Amino acid sequence: MSTHALARTQLPVGLAVVLMMGIAGPAFACEPDRTEARAAAAVAPAAAGGIEPGSVNRTSLNLSATYSVVLSLRYGSRAFNVNSTATITNTSGGPIDRVELNVVPARLGGLVLRAVEVDGKPASRRIDDQTVIVQLGGILPAGASTKLRVQYRSTLRTSISGTNWLFTKANGIVDAYRWIPWISRATPFDRPNFGDPFVLPASPFVRVTVQTDRRLVIASTADRVSISPDGLTQTLQAANVRDVSFTAAPDFKSR
Repeated sequence: MSTHALARTQLPVGLAVVLMMGIAGPAFACEPDRTEARAAAAVAPAAAGGIEPGSVNRTSLNLSATYSVVLSLRYGSRAFNVNSTATITNTSGGPIDRVELNVVPARLGGLVLRAVEVDGKPASRRIDDQTVIVQLGGILPAGASTKLRVQYRSTLRTSISGTNWLFTKANGIVDAYRWIPWISRATPFDRPNFGDPFVLPASPFVRVTVQTDRRLVIASTADRVSISPDGLTQTLQAANVRDVSFTAAPDFKSR
Protein backbone atom coordinates (compact mmCIF):
# COMPACT_ATOMS: atom_id res chain seq x y z
CA MET A 1 0.00 0.00 0.00
CA SER A 2 1.04 3.59 -0.55
CA THR A 3 1.87 5.78 2.41
CA HIS A 4 -0.79 8.21 1.19
CA ALA A 5 -4.28 8.14 2.67
CA LEU A 6 -7.58 9.87 2.01
CA ALA A 7 -9.01 12.36 4.44
CA ARG A 8 -12.80 12.31 4.12
CA THR A 9 -15.58 11.90 6.65
CA GLN A 10 -17.48 9.42 4.49
CA LEU A 11 -15.99 6.54 2.54
CA PRO A 12 -17.95 3.71 0.84
CA VAL A 13 -17.55 0.28 2.34
CA GLY A 14 -16.38 -1.21 -0.96
CA LEU A 15 -13.52 1.26 -1.30
CA ALA A 16 -12.45 0.69 2.29
CA VAL A 17 -12.06 -3.01 1.51
CA VAL A 18 -9.89 -2.25 -1.52
CA LEU A 19 -7.72 0.22 0.37
CA MET A 20 -7.21 -2.22 3.23
CA MET A 21 -6.56 -5.30 1.12
CA GLY A 22 -4.75 -3.72 -1.84
CA ILE A 23 -6.25 -6.42 -4.05
CA ALA A 24 -5.23 -4.92 -7.36
CA GLY A 25 -2.18 -2.81 -6.68
CA PRO A 26 -1.10 0.38 -4.90
CA ALA A 27 -3.89 2.64 -3.72
CA PHE A 28 -2.45 5.94 -4.88
CA ALA A 29 -0.28 7.35 -7.62
CA CYS A 30 3.15 7.86 -6.12
CA GLU A 31 5.91 6.40 -8.31
CA PRO A 32 4.88 6.26 -11.98
CA ASP A 33 8.33 5.21 -13.15
CA ARG A 34 8.02 1.98 -11.14
CA THR A 35 4.70 1.07 -12.81
CA GLU A 36 6.08 1.84 -16.26
CA ALA A 37 9.07 -0.41 -15.58
CA ARG A 38 6.82 -3.24 -14.41
CA ALA A 39 4.61 -2.80 -17.46
CA ALA A 40 7.54 -2.85 -19.86
CA ALA A 41 8.74 -6.09 -18.32
CA ALA A 42 5.28 -7.66 -18.30
CA VAL A 43 4.07 -6.94 -21.82
CA ALA A 44 5.50 -9.22 -24.49
CA PRO A 45 5.20 -8.35 -28.20
CA ALA A 46 1.90 -9.52 -29.68
CA ALA A 47 2.18 -12.62 -31.81
CA ALA A 48 1.58 -12.32 -35.52
CA GLY A 49 -1.64 -13.70 -36.91
CA GLY A 50 -5.20 -12.48 -36.58
CA ILE A 51 -8.70 -13.64 -37.34
CA GLU A 52 -9.09 -16.48 -39.83
CA PRO A 53 -12.30 -17.77 -41.48
CA GLY A 54 -14.29 -20.43 -39.68
CA SER A 55 -15.94 -21.21 -36.35
CA VAL A 56 -15.21 -23.49 -33.40
CA ASN A 57 -17.86 -22.46 -30.83
CA ARG A 58 -15.13 -22.00 -28.21
CA THR A 59 -13.77 -19.32 -25.91
CA SER A 60 -11.26 -19.42 -23.07
CA LEU A 61 -10.08 -17.61 -19.96
CA ASN A 62 -6.51 -18.39 -20.93
CA LEU A 63 -6.05 -15.23 -22.98
CA SER A 64 -3.50 -12.49 -22.46
CA ALA A 65 -5.13 -9.07 -22.81
CA THR A 66 -3.82 -5.56 -22.29
CA TYR A 67 -6.28 -2.68 -22.02
CA SER A 68 -6.17 0.93 -23.17
CA VAL A 69 -9.20 2.80 -21.86
CA VAL A 70 -10.59 6.33 -22.06
CA LEU A 71 -13.29 7.27 -19.55
CA SER A 72 -15.37 10.44 -19.88
CA LEU A 73 -16.94 11.13 -16.48
CA ARG A 74 -19.49 13.90 -15.92
CA TYR A 75 -19.62 14.47 -12.19
CA GLY A 76 -22.89 16.43 -12.08
CA SER A 77 -24.98 14.25 -14.40
CA ARG A 78 -23.30 10.94 -13.42
CA ALA A 79 -22.70 10.19 -17.11
CA PHE A 80 -20.04 7.49 -17.42
CA ASN A 81 -18.87 6.88 -20.98
CA VAL A 82 -16.13 4.40 -21.87
CA ASN A 83 -14.03 3.67 -24.95
CA SER A 84 -11.89 0.59 -24.30
CA THR A 85 -9.50 -1.28 -26.60
CA ALA A 86 -8.21 -4.71 -25.57
CA THR A 87 -5.25 -6.25 -27.39
CA ILE A 88 -5.88 -9.97 -26.99
CA THR A 89 -3.40 -12.77 -27.60
CA ASN A 90 -4.75 -16.31 -27.63
CA THR A 91 -2.58 -18.20 -25.13
CA SER A 92 -5.10 -21.01 -24.59
CA GLY A 93 -3.41 -23.56 -26.83
CA GLY A 94 -6.45 -23.90 -29.10
CA PRO A 95 -8.60 -21.73 -31.40
CA ILE A 96 -11.43 -19.49 -30.17
CA ASP A 97 -14.16 -17.62 -32.02
CA ARG A 98 -15.72 -15.46 -29.30
CA VAL A 99 -14.83 -13.66 -26.08
CA GLU A 100 -16.89 -13.01 -22.97
CA LEU A 101 -16.40 -9.64 -21.28
CA ASN A 102 -17.43 -8.86 -17.72
CA VAL A 103 -18.74 -5.31 -17.19
CA VAL A 104 -20.83 -4.45 -14.12
CA PRO A 105 -22.56 -1.38 -15.67
CA ALA A 106 -24.51 -3.87 -17.78
CA ARG A 107 -26.43 -4.62 -14.56
CA LEU A 108 -26.05 -1.43 -12.56
CA GLY A 109 -25.52 1.41 -15.03
CA GLY A 110 -28.05 0.93 -17.83
CA LEU A 111 -25.19 0.15 -20.21
CA VAL A 112 -25.79 0.92 -23.89
CA LEU A 113 -23.26 -0.37 -26.40
CA ARG A 114 -22.29 2.30 -28.89
CA ALA A 115 -19.65 0.35 -30.82
CA VAL A 116 -18.05 -3.09 -30.73
CA GLU A 117 -15.28 -3.73 -33.26
CA VAL A 118 -12.79 -6.53 -33.93
CA ASP A 119 -9.72 -5.29 -35.80
CA GLY A 120 -11.66 -2.18 -36.80
CA LYS A 121 -14.69 -4.05 -38.16
CA PRO A 122 -18.15 -4.11 -36.51
CA ALA A 123 -18.66 -7.30 -34.55
CA SER A 124 -21.74 -9.27 -33.57
CA ARG A 125 -22.40 -8.95 -29.84
CA ARG A 126 -25.06 -9.40 -27.22
CA ILE A 127 -25.46 -8.57 -23.53
CA ASP A 128 -26.27 -11.44 -21.18
CA ASP A 129 -26.65 -10.36 -17.54
CA GLN A 130 -23.29 -8.68 -16.72
CA THR A 131 -21.48 -10.20 -19.70
CA VAL A 132 -20.95 -8.82 -23.19
CA ILE A 133 -20.47 -11.76 -25.58
CA VAL A 134 -18.56 -10.77 -28.73
CA GLN A 135 -18.26 -12.96 -31.82
CA LEU A 136 -14.84 -12.45 -33.38
CA GLY A 137 -16.14 -12.96 -36.94
CA GLY A 138 -13.87 -15.97 -37.44
CA ILE A 139 -11.25 -18.00 -35.60
CA LEU A 140 -8.41 -16.58 -33.51
CA PRO A 141 -5.79 -19.35 -33.66
CA ALA A 142 -3.53 -20.20 -30.74
CA GLY A 143 -0.72 -17.66 -30.55
CA ALA A 144 -2.50 -15.08 -32.71
CA SER A 145 -3.65 -11.62 -31.62
CA THR A 146 -6.56 -9.27 -32.29
CA LYS A 147 -7.80 -5.88 -31.16
CA LEU A 148 -11.26 -5.59 -29.63
CA ARG A 149 -12.82 -2.17 -29.09
CA VAL A 150 -15.89 -1.66 -26.92
CA GLN A 151 -17.52 1.74 -26.56
CA TYR A 152 -20.46 2.21 -24.19
CA ARG A 153 -22.41 4.79 -22.24
CA SER A 154 -23.92 4.35 -18.79
CA THR A 155 -25.04 6.26 -15.69
CA LEU A 156 -23.76 5.91 -12.14
CA ARG A 157 -26.27 4.97 -9.46
CA THR A 158 -27.06 7.22 -6.51
CA SER A 159 -26.82 4.98 -3.43
CA ILE A 160 -24.57 2.33 -1.88
CA SER A 161 -27.40 -0.03 -0.95
CA GLY A 162 -27.23 -3.65 -2.04
CA THR A 163 -24.58 -3.95 -4.73
CA ASN A 164 -24.92 -0.34 -5.90
CA TRP A 165 -21.64 0.53 -4.19
CA LEU A 166 -19.87 -1.13 -7.14
CA PHE A 167 -20.97 1.63 -9.53
CA THR A 168 -22.32 4.77 -7.91
CA LYS A 169 -22.04 8.41 -7.01
CA ALA A 170 -23.30 8.73 -3.45
CA ASN A 171 -22.60 11.39 -0.81
CA GLY A 172 -20.61 13.25 -3.46
CA ILE A 173 -18.24 10.29 -3.94
CA VAL A 174 -17.84 8.37 -7.20
CA ASP A 175 -17.08 4.64 -6.90
CA ALA A 176 -16.41 2.42 -9.90
CA TYR A 177 -15.50 -1.26 -9.92
CA ARG A 178 -15.50 -3.81 -12.78
CA TRP A 179 -16.30 -1.07 -15.30
CA ILE A 180 -13.65 -1.98 -17.90
CA PRO A 181 -14.95 -4.64 -20.35
CA TRP A 182 -12.67 -7.47 -19.20
CA ILE A 183 -11.97 -10.97 -20.48
CA SER A 184 -14.01 -13.29 -18.26
CA ARG A 185 -16.17 -16.34 -17.97
CA ALA A 186 -19.90 -15.60 -18.04
CA THR A 187 -21.07 -15.65 -14.41
CA PRO A 188 -24.46 -14.58 -12.98
CA PHE A 189 -24.36 -11.25 -11.16
CA ASP A 190 -26.96 -12.28 -8.57
CA ARG A 191 -25.51 -14.59 -5.94
CA PRO A 192 -25.60 -15.29 -2.18
CA ASN A 193 -24.04 -12.53 -0.10
CA PHE A 194 -20.52 -13.91 -0.13
CA GLY A 195 -17.74 -14.12 -2.67
CA ASP A 196 -17.52 -12.23 -5.96
CA PRO A 197 -19.60 -12.87 -9.10
CA PHE A 198 -16.53 -12.39 -11.31
CA VAL A 199 -14.23 -14.96 -12.91
CA LEU A 200 -11.45 -13.29 -14.87
CA PRO A 201 -7.70 -13.46 -15.52
CA ALA A 202 -5.08 -10.86 -14.65
CA SER A 203 -3.87 -8.44 -17.30
CA PRO A 204 -0.16 -7.68 -17.71
CA PHE A 205 -0.86 -3.99 -18.35
CA VAL A 206 -3.74 -1.52 -18.18
CA ARG A 207 -3.69 2.18 -19.08
CA VAL A 208 -6.68 4.36 -18.19
CA THR A 209 -7.25 8.01 -19.14
CA VAL A 210 -9.95 9.71 -17.06
CA GLN A 211 -11.47 12.90 -18.48
CA THR A 212 -13.73 14.85 -16.10
CA ASP A 213 -15.81 18.01 -16.34
CA ARG A 214 -14.44 19.33 -13.05
CA ARG A 215 -11.38 18.74 -10.92
CA LEU A 216 -11.63 15.47 -9.02
CA VAL A 217 -9.13 13.84 -6.70
CA ILE A 218 -8.87 10.19 -7.73
CA ALA A 219 -7.80 7.33 -5.47
CA SER A 220 -7.18 4.20 -7.49
CA THR A 221 -5.70 0.73 -7.44
CA ALA A 222 -3.48 1.98 -10.30
CA ASP A 223 -0.63 4.52 -10.28
CA ARG A 224 -1.30 8.00 -11.59
CA VAL A 225 1.38 8.77 -14.17
CA SER A 226 0.19 12.17 -15.44
CA ILE A 227 -2.32 14.95 -14.86
CA SER A 228 -3.12 17.85 -17.16
CA PRO A 229 -2.44 21.45 -16.01
CA ASP A 230 -6.19 22.07 -15.62
CA GLY A 231 -6.61 18.86 -13.61
CA LEU A 232 -9.33 17.55 -15.92
CA THR A 233 -7.37 14.69 -17.52
CA GLN A 234 -5.55 12.08 -15.47
CA THR A 235 -3.73 8.96 -16.68
CA LEU A 236 -3.42 5.80 -14.58
CA GLN A 237 -1.40 2.66 -15.19
CA ALA A 238 -1.25 -0.76 -13.54
CA ALA A 239 0.49 -4.08 -14.17
CA ASN A 240 -0.66 -7.62 -13.34
CA VAL A 241 -4.16 -6.72 -12.12
CA ARG A 242 -7.73 -7.97 -12.59
CA ASP A 243 -9.39 -4.56 -12.38
CA VAL A 244 -8.66 -0.86 -12.15
CA SER A 245 -11.12 0.39 -9.58
CA PHE A 246 -11.25 3.97 -8.32
CA THR A 247 -13.07 6.42 -6.14
CA ALA A 248 -13.16 10.17 -6.71
CA ALA A 249 -14.48 13.36 -5.15
CA PRO A 250 -13.71 17.08 -5.47
CA ASP A 251 -12.86 17.43 -1.77
CA PHE A 252 -10.63 14.38 -1.16
CA LYS A 253 -7.29 15.22 0.44
CA SER A 254 -4.14 13.10 0.39
CA ARG A 255 -1.43 12.92 3.04
